[in-house]
This record gives sequence, C-alpha cells and structure tokens, in this order.
Amino acid sequence: MPYGLLLSVLLGQATLSLAVPLLTNGDFSAPVALQGWRVPLGTVTTPTGTFALIGGGDGSNTNSLVQEAISIQPLQTFVFDFVFATEASISVQGFPDSFAVSMTAPGIPGAFLDVMQIDVTGGVDTSGPFSSINTAPFVTLTSPVTIPDFIPSFTPGFTVSGRLTLDLRDARFLPLVGVPLTVAFDVIDAPDGFMTVAAIDRIGLEQAAPTVVPEPASLVLLGSCLAGGILWRTAQRRRSGRMVSGPGAPH
Repeated sequence: MPYGLLLSVLLGQATLSLAVPLLTNGDFSAPVALQGWRVPLGTVTTPTGTFALIGGGDGSNTNSLVQEAISIQPLQTFVFDFVFATEASISVQGFPDSFAVSMTAPGIPGAFLDVMQIDVTGGVDTSGPFSSINTAPFVTLTSPVTIPDFIPSFTPGFTVSGRLTLDLRDARFLPLVGVPLTVAFDVIDAPDGFMTVAAIDRIGLEQAAPTVVPEPASLVLLGSCLAGGILWRTAQRRRSGRMVSGPGAPH
C-alpha cells in the first residue's frame, strides 16, 4: 500500500474512533449567553450576542473565559479572531495589562500550549516562552480584523487585532488527539489607571489537508507517537505566574 494512502487510513481510523465533543458556541450566538463556556475568574460578557468581551474595567485583575473537554481530531487547525484594546499607550511599572491564549491537557502532566500573548510593550508574541511545545512555527496571524459590533467604551491608546491560526497537523501534536483539552482566553488588567479588554469571535477547530507525506522511517515514528505518546517537559503555568496582586485580586 502506498505510504500516503496508509497514512490516510491510519488517520481516518483515528478520526472515526473519536467520540469528539468539538468546541461549541465559538461565535457566541447561542440563545443562552456563553453556553458551553465557563468564567472561572473576573468578568466576561456577550454584549450583542455575537462576540465575547473579556475584562470588566481597570483593576479587574485576571478575567478568564475557558472551554473544557474539547478534543482535536487529526489534521485540524485551531482558529479565532481577536481585538485587544487598552487605554495604555506606554509600558507602565510592573506587569503590563495583557491578553493571553493557551491550551492545556489536564490528563497529561506538563502539557501546556502557550498560543499567544499580547501587551503594550511588544505587540503580539507567539514564541510560546512557557509552552511545552514551541508553537511559534505553527502559528499564522492575519491582521487586522474587525469584530462587528465591538466598540470599546474608552479611547484606546493601543489596539491590535487579527485572526490567529494554530496548525495542529504536525506529529508533535499527535499526543493531544482525542485527549480532553481546555482552551483559555485570559485578560490581565492591573490597577494601573488604564482599562483593558479583549473581544474574541469565530473560534473553532477546522479541518485541513495533510502537510507532507512521510517517509517509511517517519511512519515508524508516527506509530510510536500514537502508541506511546511523547514525553512532555514540565512547563510553568503562565496563568498562575500572571496573577496580579492588588485590590480585588483572586486568592
């Protein structure tokens, strides 16, 4: 059997074997606000029922929107639109207001994907400094984008927007296939005199074509990955390191 066909059969069987609860309500249009999502910290709203607004005012500290127990299938990409807006126009003393996106696999110790982070000091960072897999080679950012109906309640000093795509087709991500995952969108808003929010929309998992057809040796490696998984190096949870002290900070 040709190697390309064999790979398709393997991945096809893996896809059929997964009882996958795909990411739900990624456009925030469900009749029940934030259906399928959870707000463990801070303030998240759906002002018009067409996007999620993360952040509730200066000093609201950590504001988190998460969806749990999602599963990726082989040959998928993770995508979302975002607009990050802050009153700040220069870096302030201490940890700057920021927006970060991550994926974790609670059942795999140390599995943490640091997808993206933004603050006024350096724009968009996809280098994944805390990530157990370097996600930077697999991230594409198309900028700018517009999220309809999103108008900040303040005059932004710094704004950045885009549509981010995380390509999960690489063999490094195979241990995550079929594993319950948690995706988190976090806004850190310190009591620094500047309001900061993030609007997100069109979040989803999209099917994509295979990237390359592996050689026989690569197929052996692929089989090993599917059978035994990859050893993940321990990664520091960014969210715990980014908690901001001050009035209203979570304990």
